[in-house]
Amino acid sequence: MIPTRIVAIGASSVYGRVDPEGGGFIGRLRSWHELQSPKNLLFNLGVGGDWSEGILQRLHSEASFRKPDLILIQTGVNDCRRVGSIETAPMCEIDTFTENIRKILSLAQKIASVAVVSVYPFDDSKTQPLQNSESFYYLMEDIKGYEGRTKILCSNAGIPYLDIFSEWLTLNYQSLLAEDGFHANSAGHELLFMKVREFLLDIFKEL
Repeated sequence: MIPTRIVAIGASSVYGRVDPEGGGFIGRLRSWHELQSPKNLLFNLGVGGDWSEGILQRLHSEASFRKPDLILIQTGVNDCRRVGSIETAPMCEIDTFTENIRKILSLAQKIASVAVVSVYPFDDSKTQPLQNSESFYYLMEDIKGYEGRTKILCSNAGIPYLDIFSEWLTLNYQSLLAEDGFHANSAGHELLFMKVREFLLDIFKEL
């Protein structure tokens, strides 16, 4: 059985940006989860634009007092943000990102069970710069490396990891993205919800 109290933390994808009616994949997961039992609660701690440093700083204060049984984490894409020019370095250098993720996972494990959902690929023909932003640039070449680091850290720590990134690369994933080519659209969030629900049911099927 999936744990009763869940905290989901991350950036705009967790928050559900570009999917106001469905609330994103976490909003869908919350609706489903809380229908299963009156005791079930899911707290959405997604903040648009957040990155590993921000999540590390707010994880304990925002998650611990909610007394979660499970912390669900998705982060990484905003660490790759290049500001001002495609030639500038990513906002968070990859080794610093790796250390931030290691600390996030370690801290989260002291609070509750932990599971990680990877970020999904984006269409970087539309993110140089990102639509409605004259200064934010995102490159697939960058995120591949950052996501690979996250996957390795989860494996080393024995933390369940849902590799949405690799799976979507086998699909026509551009059809799952909003017009900005960066955020998931409603169909994308629906698919994410179904995959995350299946992932959690599989992890906790014997509990």
